[in-house]
Amino acid sequence: MPLIRNVKPDQYDLQPNALATTGICTCIGVVIHLENGIFICHMDPSDFGLADTLTLMDAHLFFFKVFTTLMEKQSDAVIKSVYVLGGQSSNNYFRFKDQINDMQNYFRSSVVNQVQKDNDGNNVDEDVSDHPDHFISDITILFDQSCNPPTFVVCQYAGTEEDMDCDRNQSNFFAIYNIDISSNTMTVYIRRSNIWNSPFRTELVEKVIMNAGDDSFVYLSDYKTDLEVKIQTLLTQIEKSSILDDDE
Repeated sequence: MPLIRNVKPDQYDLQPNALATTGICTCIGVVIHLENGIFICHMDPSDFGLADTLTLMDAHLFFFKVFTTLMEKQSDAVIKSVYVLGGQSSNNYFRFKDQINDMQNYFRSSVVNQVQKDNDGNNVDEDVSDHPDHFISDITILFDQSCNPPTFVVCQYAGTEEDMDCDRNQSNFFAIYNIDISSNTMTVYIRRSNIWNSPFRTELVEKVIMNAGDDSFVYLSDYKTDLEVKIQTLLTQIEKSSILDDDE
Protein backbone atom coordinates (compact mmCIF):
# COMPACT_ATOMS: atom_id res chain seq x y z
CA MET A 1 0.00 0.00 0.00
CA PRO A 2 1.51 3.38 -1.01
CA LEU A 3 2.75 5.71 1.72
CA ILE A 4 1.04 9.04 2.34
CA ARG A 5 3.50 11.91 1.97
CA ASN A 6 4.31 13.68 5.25
CA VAL A 7 4.99 17.41 4.89
CA LYS A 8 7.82 18.31 7.25
CA PRO A 9 8.20 21.68 9.06
CA ASP A 10 9.05 24.63 6.79
CA GLN A 11 8.05 22.58 3.76
CA TYR A 12 5.04 22.23 1.49
CA ASP A 13 3.72 19.73 -1.00
CA LEU A 14 0.89 19.07 -3.43
CA GLN A 15 -0.54 15.64 -4.14
CA PRO A 16 -3.55 14.51 -6.18
CA ASN A 17 -5.13 12.15 -3.65
CA ALA A 18 -3.67 12.08 -0.13
CA LEU A 19 -1.35 14.21 2.00
CA ALA A 20 -0.53 14.63 5.68
CA THR A 21 1.62 16.58 8.11
CA THR A 22 2.54 15.64 11.68
CA GLY A 23 3.85 17.27 14.85
CA ILE A 24 2.10 20.64 14.54
CA CYS A 25 2.30 22.41 17.89
CA THR A 26 3.28 26.08 17.70
CA CYS A 27 3.46 25.86 13.91
CA ILE A 28 0.61 26.58 11.51
CA GLY A 29 -0.63 24.07 8.96
CA VAL A 30 -2.42 25.46 5.92
CA VAL A 31 -4.50 22.94 3.97
CA ILE A 32 -5.82 23.97 0.56
CA HIS A 33 -8.42 21.79 -1.08
CA LEU A 34 -7.95 22.12 -4.82
CA GLU A 35 -10.15 21.09 -7.68
CA ASN A 36 -7.62 18.41 -8.59
CA GLY A 37 -5.51 17.88 -5.47
CA ILE A 38 -4.45 18.74 -1.93
CA PHE A 39 -1.83 21.28 -0.90
CA ILE A 40 -0.35 21.46 2.61
CA CYS A 41 2.10 24.05 3.92
CA HIS A 42 3.70 23.48 7.35
CA MET A 43 4.85 26.91 8.52
CA ASP A 44 6.92 27.98 11.50
CA PRO A 45 5.46 31.13 13.14
CA SER A 46 8.81 32.88 12.79
CA ASP A 47 8.41 32.61 9.02
CA PHE A 48 5.56 35.10 8.99
CA GLY A 49 6.34 37.34 11.97
CA LEU A 50 3.57 36.20 14.28
CA ALA A 51 3.71 38.79 17.06
CA ASP A 52 1.55 40.84 19.40
CA THR A 53 1.61 43.66 16.87
CA LEU A 54 0.04 41.50 14.14
CA THR A 55 -2.04 43.54 11.71
CA LEU A 56 -4.46 42.71 8.94
CA MET A 57 -1.64 43.43 6.49
CA ASP A 58 0.49 40.76 8.21
CA ALA A 59 -2.34 38.27 7.72
CA HIS A 60 -2.55 39.21 4.05
CA LEU A 61 1.22 38.73 3.70
CA PHE A 62 0.94 35.33 5.37
CA PHE A 63 -1.55 34.13 2.77
CA PHE A 64 0.39 35.80 -0.03
CA LYS A 65 3.36 33.63 0.95
CA VAL A 66 1.19 30.50 1.10
CA PHE A 67 -0.43 31.14 -2.28
CA THR A 68 2.94 31.98 -3.84
CA THR A 69 4.30 28.58 -2.80
CA LEU A 70 1.14 26.96 -4.17
CA MET A 71 1.60 28.69 -7.52
CA GLU A 72 5.18 27.39 -7.62
CA LYS A 73 3.79 23.87 -7.47
CA GLN A 74 0.82 24.42 -9.78
CA SER A 75 0.36 27.75 -11.52
CA ASP A 76 -3.18 26.97 -12.70
CA ALA A 77 -4.44 25.64 -9.35
CA VAL A 78 -8.16 26.13 -8.71
CA ILE A 79 -8.82 26.65 -4.98
CA LYS A 80 -12.01 25.27 -3.43
CA SER A 81 -11.37 25.83 0.31
CA VAL A 82 -8.58 26.92 2.66
CA TYR A 83 -8.14 25.63 6.21
CA VAL A 84 -5.74 27.04 8.83
CA LEU A 85 -4.89 24.74 11.73
CA GLY A 86 -2.46 24.82 14.63
CA GLY A 87 -1.02 27.42 16.95
CA GLN A 88 -1.21 27.94 20.70
CA SER A 89 -3.61 29.46 23.21
CA SER A 90 -1.95 32.85 23.38
CA ASN A 91 -2.94 36.38 22.47
CA ASN A 92 -0.89 36.61 19.31
CA TYR A 93 -2.46 33.45 17.88
CA PHE A 94 -5.95 34.58 18.86
CA ARG A 95 -5.24 37.91 17.16
CA PHE A 96 -4.10 36.01 14.08
CA LYS A 97 -7.36 34.04 14.15
CA ASP A 98 -9.33 37.30 14.40
CA GLN A 99 -7.53 38.65 11.34
CA ILE A 100 -8.35 35.48 9.45
CA ASN A 101 -12.00 35.80 10.43
CA ASP A 102 -11.95 39.33 9.00
CA MET A 103 -10.97 37.75 5.67
CA GLN A 104 -13.80 35.20 5.66
CA ASN A 105 -15.30 36.65 2.50
CA TYR A 106 -12.27 35.39 0.63
CA PHE A 107 -11.94 31.87 1.97
CA ARG A 108 -13.27 29.40 4.50
CA SER A 109 -11.06 28.59 7.46
CA SER A 110 -10.97 26.46 10.57
CA VAL A 111 -8.44 27.06 13.32
CA VAL A 112 -7.58 24.40 15.88
CA ASN A 113 -5.68 26.05 18.72
CA GLN A 114 -3.15 23.90 20.52
CA VAL A 115 -2.21 24.18 24.17
CA GLN A 116 0.98 23.98 26.19
CA LYS A 117 -0.01 24.67 29.79
CA ASP A 118 0.41 23.39 33.29
CA ASN A 119 -2.44 22.43 35.62
CA ASP A 120 -2.63 25.99 36.95
CA GLY A 121 -3.40 27.22 33.45
CA ASN A 122 -0.10 29.04 33.01
CA ASN A 123 1.89 28.94 29.81
CA VAL A 124 4.78 26.51 29.89
CA ASP A 125 8.15 27.54 28.52
CA GLU A 126 9.18 25.36 25.59
CA ASP A 127 12.48 24.58 27.27
CA VAL A 128 10.97 23.46 30.55
CA SER A 129 11.98 19.97 31.67
CA ASP A 130 9.44 17.19 31.92
CA HIS A 131 7.21 17.48 34.97
CA PRO A 132 4.10 15.48 35.97
CA ASP A 133 2.06 18.71 36.13
CA HIS A 134 2.98 19.77 32.57
CA PHE A 135 1.42 18.61 29.35
CA ILE A 136 1.94 19.45 25.71
CA SER A 137 -0.25 18.91 22.69
CA ASP A 138 0.19 18.58 18.95
CA ILE A 139 -1.81 17.52 15.93
CA THR A 140 -1.58 15.40 12.82
CA ILE A 141 -3.46 16.59 9.73
CA LEU A 142 -4.59 13.94 7.27
CA PHE A 143 -6.48 14.51 4.01
CA ASP A 144 -7.37 11.58 1.75
CA GLN A 145 -9.78 12.20 -1.10
CA SER A 146 -9.15 8.88 -2.82
CA CYS A 147 -11.90 7.32 -0.68
CA ASN A 148 -15.63 7.97 -0.78
CA PRO A 149 -16.51 10.08 1.08
CA PRO A 150 -13.15 11.89 1.36
CA THR A 151 -11.45 11.79 4.76
CA PHE A 152 -10.18 15.07 6.22
CA VAL A 153 -9.30 14.76 9.88
CA VAL A 154 -7.16 16.38 12.55
CA CYS A 155 -5.90 13.97 15.21
CA GLN A 156 -4.98 15.69 18.47
CA TYR A 157 -2.43 14.21 20.88
CA ALA A 158 -1.63 15.34 24.42
CA GLY A 159 0.44 14.22 27.38
CA THR A 160 3.64 14.79 29.28
CA GLU A 161 6.89 15.16 27.37
CA GLU A 162 7.60 11.49 28.07
CA ASP A 163 4.17 10.48 26.75
CA MET A 164 4.67 12.54 23.61
CA ASP A 165 8.11 11.11 22.83
CA CYS A 166 6.61 8.57 20.43
CA ASP A 167 5.77 7.95 16.82
CA ARG A 168 2.60 9.84 15.92
CA ASN A 169 1.60 7.00 13.61
CA GLN A 170 0.54 5.20 16.75
CA SER A 171 -3.16 5.48 17.54
CA ASN A 172 -2.79 7.27 20.89
CA PHE A 173 -4.63 10.44 19.85
CA PHE A 174 -7.37 11.58 22.21
CA ALA A 175 -9.55 13.60 19.83
CA ILE A 176 -10.58 13.41 16.19
CA TYR A 177 -11.74 16.55 14.39
CA ASN A 178 -13.67 15.28 11.36
CA ILE A 179 -14.14 17.96 8.71
CA ASP A 180 -16.86 17.55 6.09
CA ILE A 181 -15.44 19.22 2.99
CA SER A 182 -18.83 19.40 1.28
CA SER A 183 -20.36 21.57 4.02
CA ASN A 184 -17.16 22.79 5.75
CA THR A 185 -18.55 21.69 9.10
CA MET A 186 -16.62 19.94 11.84
CA THR A 187 -17.59 17.16 14.24
CA VAL A 188 -15.27 16.19 17.10
CA TYR A 189 -14.99 12.80 18.78
CA ILE A 190 -13.18 12.49 22.13
CA ARG A 191 -11.82 9.02 22.76
CA ARG A 192 -12.84 8.31 26.33
CA SER A 193 -10.35 5.43 26.74
CA ASN A 194 -7.43 7.74 25.89
CA ILE A 195 -8.37 10.68 28.07
CA TRP A 196 -10.54 9.68 31.02
CA ASN A 197 -7.70 8.70 33.35
CA SER A 198 -5.55 11.66 32.34
CA PRO A 199 -4.80 14.27 35.04
CA PHE A 200 -5.34 16.86 32.29
CA ARG A 201 -8.79 15.60 31.31
CA THR A 202 -10.76 18.72 32.27
CA GLU A 203 -8.48 21.14 30.44
CA LEU A 204 -8.28 18.94 27.36
CA VAL A 205 -12.06 18.60 27.10
CA GLU A 206 -12.46 22.36 27.54
CA LYS A 207 -9.89 22.92 24.80
CA VAL A 208 -11.70 20.60 22.42
CA ILE A 209 -15.04 22.34 23.04
CA MET A 210 -13.41 25.72 22.43
CA ASN A 211 -11.93 24.45 19.16
CA ALA A 212 -15.27 23.03 18.06
CA GLY A 213 -17.01 26.32 18.86
CA ASP A 214 -20.04 24.55 20.34
CA ASP A 215 -20.28 21.49 22.58
CA SER A 216 -23.15 20.20 20.43
CA PHE A 217 -20.50 19.24 17.86
CA VAL A 218 -18.49 17.22 20.41
CA TYR A 219 -19.14 13.56 21.20
CA LEU A 220 -17.60 11.04 23.58
CA SER A 221 -16.53 7.83 21.87
CA ASP A 222 -16.52 4.69 24.03
CA TYR A 223 -15.86 2.17 21.29
CA LYS A 224 -13.90 2.02 18.09
CA THR A 225 -16.10 3.52 15.40
CA ASP A 226 -15.74 2.87 11.68
CA LEU A 227 -14.15 6.31 11.40
CA GLU A 228 -11.52 5.49 14.06
CA VAL A 229 -10.65 2.19 12.41
CA LYS A 230 -10.31 3.97 9.07
CA ILE A 231 -8.10 6.68 10.54
CA GLN A 232 -5.87 4.21 12.35
CA THR A 233 -5.30 2.40 9.06
CA LEU A 234 -4.48 5.67 7.28
CA LEU A 235 -2.11 6.78 10.07
CA THR A 236 0.01 3.68 9.53
CA GLN A 237 0.44 4.77 5.90
CA ILE A 238 1.89 8.19 6.71
CA GLU A 239 5.62 8.52 6.15
CA LYS A 240 7.32 8.29 9.51
CA SER A 241 8.90 11.45 10.87
CA SER A 242 10.42 11.59 14.34
CA ILE A 243 9.21 14.62 16.29
CA LEU A 244 12.70 14.82 17.74
CA ASP A 245 13.88 15.99 14.32
CA ASP A 246 11.32 18.79 14.16
CA ASP A 247 12.24 22.23 15.41
CA GLU A 248 8.75 22.94 16.67
